[in-house]
Amino acid sequence: MNFFNSKHSNILYSLFLISFFLFFSCHQRKNKGNSLFGNNNIEEDSTKYESLEIGLQTIKVNEIPVDIIVPDRTINGDLLVLPGWNFTRDRWCNETDLCTKAIAKGYRLIMPEMGRSVYSSKYFPQTREDWIIAPTGTWLVDTMIKHLQIKYGILLPGKRNYLIGLSTGGRGVALTAIRTDKLFKAGVALSGDYDNILIPYDAVMTGFYGTYEENKDIWTSIDNPFHDAALLQVPLYLGHGLNDPVVPSQQSITFYKKLQEVNPDLKVVLHISDTGLHDFKYWNSEVDAAFKFFEEY
Repeated sequence: MNFFNSKHSNILYSLFLISFFLFFSCHQRKNKGNSLFGNNNIEEDSTKYESLEIGLQTIKVNEIPVDIIVPDRTINGDLLVLPGWNFTRDRWCNETDLCTKAIAKGYRLIMPEMGRSVYSSKYFPQTREDWIIAPTGTWLVDTMIKHLQIKYGILLPGKRNYLIGLSTGGRGVALTAIRTDKLFKAGVALSGDYDNILIPYDAVMTGFYGTYEENKDIWTSIDNPFHDAALLQVPLYLGHGLNDPVVPSQQSITFYKKLQEVNPDLKVVLHISDTGLHDFKYWNSEVDAAFKFFEEY
Protein backbone atom coordinates (compact mmCIF):
# COMPACT_ATOMS: atom_id res chain seq x y z
CA MET A 1 0.00 0.00 0.00
CA ASN A 2 2.81 2.36 0.81
CA PHE A 3 4.46 1.53 -2.49
CA PHE A 4 1.23 2.36 -4.35
CA ASN A 5 0.95 5.75 -2.65
CA SER A 6 4.56 6.53 -3.50
CA LYS A 7 4.09 5.52 -7.10
CA HIS A 8 0.87 7.51 -7.34
CA SER A 9 2.64 10.60 -5.98
CA ASN A 10 5.42 10.27 -8.53
CA ILE A 11 2.91 10.10 -11.36
CA LEU A 12 1.11 13.24 -10.13
CA TYR A 13 4.43 15.06 -9.79
CA SER A 14 5.43 14.09 -13.33
CA LEU A 15 2.11 15.34 -14.70
CA PHE A 16 2.62 18.63 -12.86
CA LEU A 17 6.05 19.13 -14.42
CA ILE A 18 4.73 18.38 -17.93
CA SER A 19 1.81 20.82 -17.47
CA PHE A 20 4.15 23.54 -16.21
CA PHE A 21 6.50 23.05 -19.16
CA LEU A 22 3.67 23.27 -21.70
CA PHE A 23 2.27 26.44 -20.10
CA PHE A 24 5.69 28.11 -20.03
CA SER A 25 6.36 27.24 -23.69
CA CYS A 26 2.99 28.63 -24.85
CA HIS A 27 3.53 31.80 -22.82
CA GLN A 28 6.93 32.32 -24.41
CA ARG A 29 5.54 31.86 -27.94
CA LYS A 30 2.76 34.35 -27.22
CA ASN A 31 5.20 36.97 -26.02
CA LYS A 32 7.37 36.42 -29.08
CA GLY A 33 4.41 37.04 -31.40
CA ASN A 34 3.56 40.34 -29.69
CA SER A 35 7.08 41.69 -30.29
CA LEU A 36 6.21 42.76 -33.84
CA PHE A 37 4.97 46.06 -32.41
CA GLY A 38 5.34 46.17 -28.64
CA ASN A 39 9.09 45.86 -28.06
CA ASN A 40 11.11 48.88 -29.13
CA ASN A 41 14.50 47.58 -27.97
CA ILE A 42 15.15 44.19 -29.53
CA GLU A 43 18.42 42.31 -29.68
CA GLU A 44 20.44 42.23 -32.90
CA ASP A 45 18.41 40.38 -35.51
CA SER A 46 20.09 37.40 -37.19
CA THR A 47 17.08 36.36 -39.30
CA LYS A 48 17.69 35.95 -43.02
CA TYR A 49 15.25 38.00 -45.10
CA GLU A 50 14.54 38.19 -48.81
CA SER A 51 16.66 40.86 -50.45
CA LEU A 52 15.31 43.81 -52.41
CA GLU A 53 16.94 45.53 -55.36
CA ILE A 54 18.34 49.03 -55.17
CA GLY A 55 15.81 51.50 -56.56
CA LEU A 56 12.07 51.22 -57.09
CA GLN A 57 10.18 47.94 -56.99
CA THR A 58 6.51 47.13 -56.53
CA ILE A 59 5.33 44.20 -54.47
CA LYS A 60 1.76 43.13 -53.77
CA VAL A 61 0.31 42.39 -50.37
CA ASN A 62 -3.13 40.80 -50.68
CA GLU A 63 -3.15 42.12 -54.27
CA ILE A 64 -2.61 45.71 -53.08
CA PRO A 65 0.44 47.38 -54.68
CA VAL A 66 3.17 48.64 -52.37
CA ASP A 67 6.12 50.58 -53.79
CA ILE A 68 9.46 50.20 -52.03
CA ILE A 69 12.45 52.37 -52.90
CA VAL A 70 15.82 51.16 -51.63
CA PRO A 71 18.65 53.74 -51.56
CA ASP A 72 22.05 52.99 -53.09
CA ARG A 73 23.78 53.54 -49.75
CA THR A 74 23.57 52.49 -46.13
CA ILE A 75 19.96 52.46 -44.99
CA ASN A 76 19.44 55.18 -42.43
CA GLY A 77 15.83 54.31 -41.66
CA ASP A 78 12.49 53.11 -43.00
CA LEU A 79 9.92 55.74 -43.95
CA LEU A 80 6.26 54.80 -44.39
CA VAL A 81 4.66 57.31 -46.76
CA LEU A 82 0.87 57.66 -46.58
CA PRO A 83 -1.11 59.34 -49.39
CA GLY A 84 -4.24 61.45 -49.12
CA TRP A 85 -7.73 60.26 -49.92
CA ASN A 86 -7.94 58.94 -53.50
CA PHE A 87 -4.33 60.01 -54.16
CA THR A 88 -2.13 57.52 -55.94
CA ARG A 89 0.84 56.26 -53.94
CA ASP A 90 3.38 57.98 -56.24
CA ARG A 91 2.14 61.56 -55.89
CA TRP A 92 4.37 62.24 -52.90
CA CYS A 93 7.37 61.39 -55.12
CA ASN A 94 6.11 63.05 -58.29
CA GLU A 95 4.94 66.34 -56.78
CA THR A 96 7.32 66.99 -53.89
CA ASP A 97 11.02 66.61 -53.11
CA LEU A 98 10.29 64.06 -50.37
CA CYS A 99 11.52 60.95 -52.16
CA THR A 100 14.60 62.55 -53.73
CA LYS A 101 15.72 63.95 -50.38
CA ALA A 102 14.82 60.76 -48.50
CA ILE A 103 16.93 58.60 -50.81
CA ALA A 104 19.86 61.02 -50.55
CA LYS A 105 19.63 60.74 -46.76
CA GLY A 106 19.54 56.94 -46.90
CA TYR A 107 15.88 56.33 -46.11
CA ARG A 108 14.11 53.28 -47.50
CA LEU A 109 10.62 54.31 -48.63
CA ILE A 110 7.44 52.24 -48.28
CA MET A 111 4.45 53.58 -50.22
CA PRO A 112 1.19 51.57 -50.17
CA GLU A 113 -1.70 52.21 -52.56
CA MET A 114 -4.43 53.28 -50.14
CA GLY A 115 -7.01 54.54 -52.64
CA ARG A 116 -10.12 55.90 -50.92
CA SER A 117 -9.03 54.70 -47.51
CA VAL A 118 -9.76 56.76 -44.40
CA TYR A 119 -7.41 54.46 -42.44
CA SER A 120 -10.37 53.01 -40.56
CA SER A 121 -10.28 50.01 -38.26
CA LYS A 122 -12.87 48.20 -40.42
CA TYR A 123 -15.71 48.65 -42.90
CA PHE A 124 -19.14 49.55 -41.56
CA PRO A 125 -22.67 48.79 -42.73
CA GLN A 126 -22.86 52.53 -43.54
CA THR A 127 -19.79 52.41 -45.80
CA ARG A 128 -20.45 53.00 -49.50
CA GLU A 129 -20.14 49.75 -51.41
CA ASP A 130 -17.74 51.19 -53.98
CA TRP A 131 -15.36 52.24 -51.16
CA ILE A 132 -15.10 48.82 -49.55
CA ILE A 133 -12.29 47.88 -51.94
CA ALA A 134 -10.02 50.47 -50.27
CA PRO A 135 -7.55 49.10 -47.70
CA THR A 136 -8.30 49.75 -44.05
CA GLY A 137 -5.91 51.00 -41.41
CA THR A 138 -6.10 47.53 -39.90
CA TRP A 139 -4.83 46.02 -43.17
CA LEU A 140 -1.96 48.52 -43.10
CA VAL A 141 -0.90 47.46 -39.60
CA ASP A 142 -1.86 43.81 -39.26
CA THR A 143 -1.20 42.67 -42.82
CA MET A 144 1.16 44.95 -44.74
CA ILE A 145 3.54 45.96 -41.95
CA LYS A 146 3.73 42.43 -40.55
CA HIS A 147 4.34 41.05 -44.06
CA LEU A 148 7.23 43.49 -44.59
CA GLN A 149 8.68 42.67 -41.18
CA ILE A 150 8.60 38.92 -41.64
CA LYS A 151 9.60 38.67 -45.30
CA TYR A 152 11.96 41.61 -45.83
CA GLY A 153 13.00 42.78 -42.36
CA ILE A 154 11.43 46.20 -43.00
CA LEU A 155 9.89 48.29 -40.20
CA LEU A 156 11.23 46.02 -37.48
CA PRO A 157 10.77 47.05 -33.83
CA GLY A 158 13.69 48.91 -32.34
CA LYS A 159 14.85 50.22 -35.72
CA ARG A 160 14.72 53.74 -37.16
CA ASN A 161 11.11 53.70 -38.36
CA TYR A 162 9.25 56.86 -39.31
CA LEU A 163 5.98 57.78 -40.99
CA ILE A 164 4.65 60.76 -42.90
CA GLY A 165 1.28 61.52 -44.43
CA LEU A 166 -0.71 64.32 -46.01
CA SER A 167 -4.40 65.17 -45.82
CA THR A 168 -6.27 61.94 -44.95
CA GLY A 169 -2.80 60.37 -44.82
CA GLY A 170 -2.05 62.75 -41.94
CA ARG A 171 -4.99 61.22 -40.12
CA GLY A 172 -3.48 57.86 -41.11
CA VAL A 173 -0.20 58.80 -39.41
CA ALA A 174 -1.98 59.47 -36.11
CA LEU A 175 -4.12 56.32 -36.27
CA THR A 176 -1.21 54.10 -37.34
CA ALA A 177 1.00 55.45 -34.56
CA ILE A 178 -1.73 54.78 -32.00
CA ARG A 179 -2.24 51.23 -33.29
CA THR A 180 1.44 50.26 -33.26
CA ASP A 181 2.56 51.49 -29.82
CA LYS A 182 6.25 52.47 -30.18
CA LEU A 183 7.05 50.82 -33.50
CA PHE A 184 7.75 54.26 -35.03
CA LYS A 185 10.25 56.69 -33.58
CA ALA A 186 8.50 59.80 -34.96
CA GLY A 187 5.75 60.87 -37.32
CA VAL A 188 4.89 63.89 -39.48
CA ALA A 189 1.22 64.61 -40.22
CA LEU A 190 0.33 67.40 -42.65
CA SER A 191 -3.13 68.90 -43.19
CA GLY A 192 -4.78 65.99 -41.42
CA ASP A 193 -8.23 65.62 -39.87
CA TYR A 194 -8.10 64.25 -36.34
CA ASP A 195 -11.51 64.91 -34.78
CA ASN A 196 -14.35 63.70 -36.97
CA ILE A 197 -17.05 65.62 -35.14
CA LEU A 198 -15.48 68.98 -36.06
CA ILE A 199 -16.43 68.31 -39.68
CA PRO A 200 -19.92 66.71 -39.47
CA TYR A 201 -20.65 67.83 -43.03
CA ASP A 202 -17.61 66.06 -44.50
CA ALA A 203 -18.54 63.97 -47.55
CA VAL A 204 -15.70 61.47 -47.14
CA MET A 205 -16.47 60.70 -43.51
CA THR A 206 -20.19 60.53 -44.29
CA GLY A 207 -19.53 58.12 -47.13
CA PHE A 208 -17.61 55.84 -44.82
CA TYR A 209 -19.35 56.15 -41.43
CA GLY A 210 -22.82 57.33 -42.44
CA THR A 211 -24.27 60.69 -41.46
CA TYR A 212 -23.12 62.29 -38.24
CA GLU A 213 -26.65 62.78 -36.96
CA GLU A 214 -27.46 59.08 -37.27
CA ASN A 215 -24.06 57.71 -36.20
CA LYS A 216 -22.69 60.02 -33.51
CA ASP A 217 -21.23 57.15 -31.51
CA ILE A 218 -19.10 55.99 -34.45
CA TRP A 219 -17.98 59.50 -35.36
CA THR A 220 -17.06 60.31 -31.77
CA SER A 221 -15.25 57.27 -30.44
CA ILE A 222 -14.17 55.02 -33.34
CA ASP A 223 -11.17 55.81 -35.58
CA ASN A 224 -10.95 59.21 -33.90
CA PRO A 225 -7.37 60.28 -33.06
CA PHE A 226 -8.62 63.16 -30.89
CA HIS A 227 -10.62 60.70 -28.79
CA ASP A 228 -7.61 58.36 -28.43
CA ALA A 229 -4.96 61.06 -27.99
CA ALA A 230 -3.85 59.67 -24.61
CA LEU A 231 -2.79 56.43 -26.32
CA LEU A 232 -0.30 58.09 -28.66
CA GLN A 233 3.33 57.27 -27.78
CA VAL A 234 5.10 58.59 -30.88
CA PRO A 235 6.59 62.11 -31.15
CA LEU A 236 4.57 64.03 -33.72
CA TYR A 237 5.05 67.01 -36.01
CA LEU A 238 1.72 68.56 -36.99
CA GLY A 239 1.77 70.90 -39.98
CA HIS A 240 -1.17 72.76 -41.50
CA GLY A 241 -1.88 75.67 -43.79
CA LEU A 242 -3.71 78.45 -41.97
CA ASN A 243 -6.10 79.03 -44.86
CA ASP A 244 -6.59 75.38 -45.85
CA PRO A 245 -9.91 75.37 -47.78
CA VAL A 246 -10.38 71.59 -47.54
CA VAL A 247 -9.41 70.60 -43.99
CA PRO A 248 -9.62 73.52 -41.54
CA SER A 249 -6.38 74.24 -39.70
CA GLN A 250 -8.41 74.02 -36.50
CA GLN A 251 -8.08 70.24 -36.87
CA SER A 252 -4.34 70.35 -36.16
CA ILE A 253 -4.65 73.11 -33.57
CA THR A 254 -7.25 71.29 -31.45
CA PHE A 255 -5.41 67.97 -31.76
CA TYR A 256 -2.20 69.64 -30.60
CA LYS A 257 -3.96 71.16 -27.59
CA LYS A 258 -5.59 67.84 -26.74
CA LEU A 259 -2.23 66.07 -26.84
CA GLN A 260 -0.73 68.71 -24.56
CA GLU A 261 -3.59 68.17 -22.13
CA VAL A 262 -3.72 64.36 -21.97
CA ASN A 263 -0.17 63.51 -23.04
CA PRO A 264 2.00 66.32 -21.64
CA ASP A 265 5.28 64.36 -21.73
CA LEU A 266 4.98 63.54 -25.44
CA LYS A 267 7.01 65.70 -27.83
CA VAL A 268 4.57 67.34 -30.26
CA VAL A 269 5.38 70.23 -32.59
CA LEU A 270 2.70 72.39 -34.23
CA HIS A 271 3.50 74.49 -37.29
CA ILE A 272 0.78 76.60 -38.88
CA SER A 273 1.86 78.11 -42.19
CA ASP A 274 0.45 81.58 -42.78
CA THR A 275 0.45 81.03 -46.54
CA GLY A 276 -0.16 77.29 -46.73
CA LEU A 277 -3.17 75.85 -48.53
CA HIS A 278 -4.21 72.24 -49.16
CA ASP A 279 -1.83 71.52 -51.99
CA PHE A 280 1.52 70.07 -52.92
CA LYS A 281 3.19 73.48 -52.86
CA TYR A 282 2.51 73.65 -49.13
CA TRP A 283 3.31 69.99 -48.46
CA ASN A 284 6.62 70.31 -50.29
CA SER A 285 7.48 73.32 -48.13
CA GLU A 286 7.34 71.05 -45.05
CA VAL A 287 9.71 68.35 -46.35
CA ASP A 288 12.90 69.81 -44.87
CA ALA A 289 11.20 70.37 -41.51
CA ALA A 290 10.00 66.76 -41.58
CA PHE A 291 13.51 65.36 -41.97
CA LYS A 292 14.86 67.72 -39.34
CA PHE A 293 12.22 66.38 -36.96
CA PHE A 294 13.04 62.75 -37.81
CA GLU A 295 16.74 63.35 -37.21
CA GLU A 296 15.97 64.22 -33.58
CA TYR A 297 14.96 60.57 -33.10
